Amino acid sequence: MIFYLLIFLLISNLVHVSLLKRSSPYINIISLIWFCGIFLNSVILNFSIIFTGHEINYFTMGNFNINPLRLGVDSLSVYFILLSNILVIVCSIVSWNSIKFMVKEFNQCLTLINFLLVIIFSSVDLLAFYVSFELILLPVFIMISVWGSREQRFKASYYFFLYTLTGSLAMLIGLVKVYSITGSMSLVCLYMSAVEYQKLIVIGFLLSLAVKIPMFPVHLWLPQAHVEAPVAGSVLLAGILLKLGGYGFIRFMIPVFPEGSKFVTPLVITFSVIAVIYAGVLTIKQTDFKRLVAYSSVSHMGLVTIGIFSFSIEGFLASTLIMFAHGVVSSGLFIAVNCLYERSHSRIIRVYKGIATITPLFSILFFLLTLANISAPGSLNFWGELLSFFSFYCNTGNIFLTVIILTSVVISAAYSINLFTSVFWGNNSVMNFTLREINKKEFIVLLILSLSSWVIGVYPNYISGKLLLNFFNILVF
Repeated sequence: MIFYLLIFLLISNLVHVSLLKRSSPYINIISLIWFCGIFLNSVILNFSIIFTGHEINYFTMGNFNINPLRLGVDSLSVYFILLSNILVIVCSIVSWNSIKFMVKEFNQCLTLINFLLVIIFSSVDLLAFYVSFELILLPVFIMISVWGSREQRFKASYYFFLYTLTGSLAMLIGLVKVYSITGSMSLVCLYMSAVEYQKLIVIGFLLSLAVKIPMFPVHLWLPQAHVEAPVAGSVLLAGILLKLGGYGFIRFMIPVFPEGSKFVTPLVITFSVIAVIYAGVLTIKQTDFKRLVAYSSVSHMGLVTIGIFSFSIEGFLASTLIMFAHGVVSSGLFIAVNCLYERSHSRIIRVYKGIATITPLFSILFFLLTLANISAPGSLNFWGELLSFFSFYCNTGNIFLTVIILTSVVISAAYSINLFTSVFWGNNSVMNFTLREINKKEFIVLLILSLSSWVIGVYPNYISGKLLLNFFNILVF
């Protein structure tokens, strides 16, 4: 019943915001209240699954072989639903003053994205996953092209749309073939049946999910989209939309096509290792704040795919921890960048210098986010990356590649520490005269995001507890 209530709240939110008058001054307040209510419902849903003790707890609607209304939550999807609802609230707050026109339409986009994210993470039917997987492109495309910051936002939005749509067409061909073989799209049926022609079908799924993560070399749309997107678009892209690919690997591709997944593993591992180092080196060279955080995301997502394709419980757990931690930390970094941009209208790193003397609170919060981004011990990022390295070495036994992947820690520390020291330490620059301390809304949002990785990192069993481990145990064996 809690899950049914969540779906009801999502639909009611979408309808209510659509019925509001465009001139209403309470659109932001009403939307935020709805988002908070949906978040509280997801928290209750989270704890209800934990305390029931069930390894898998599905809530289904319908019994047909193809049924896009077949939805459910379990100990994996509930964490991503919770992360989605947290970040939507964050997007609503940080966009309160920055979105000056078409406020109603912006909140409609945000509400629709929230609805589709919950549907994606609760889909237990391949058709429901694919449809919602594709539909979410439209509100994100509109958000970048309409509320983006510069004229190149149109080019960036088309980059994002065409890259992801082209990859998804390959998945559609795979879906048609799966249904022609098995006669079903239900995950429950597909988990228990051996699908033929897996090596061919899995290529279509790999192309689609790889673009979403994104993996090297189909990552070119990400930096452009991040730079041109509004702060809410950047938070949603980095915080949750990049996780759709990793979630698709864990939930759909590997369990349904185990033989095909092992067939493409050498290719995925090769591109992932390249992405971890290549994207890390490119990050060091960036002079734009947003591009720097965007390229660092490509590097971190490489560690996610390395963990997933180790085919071990430790690897699946590592990828989940990294995705959750990266969703929180990268969102905080993009919001921090937006705080500077709104005050100085510049994202060039070299124009800032010694701002710690003017914005001490902002400096402390940015430092906590920086430490989490380099996976300092005690953060959730640390546990995720440690398990990723461990699972890769245990699976391959290749000490040479493991050492190469470990250099990503040094590279990450290099660009993160260099960014912090360049911006916050040193002599004051002329740009400092236009800066001021963060306001209450920005402080609350950054405080929550900066502390989340550390609080959960001190007690990581909240995510890696019995339920999640049992889920991965079922998935592997």
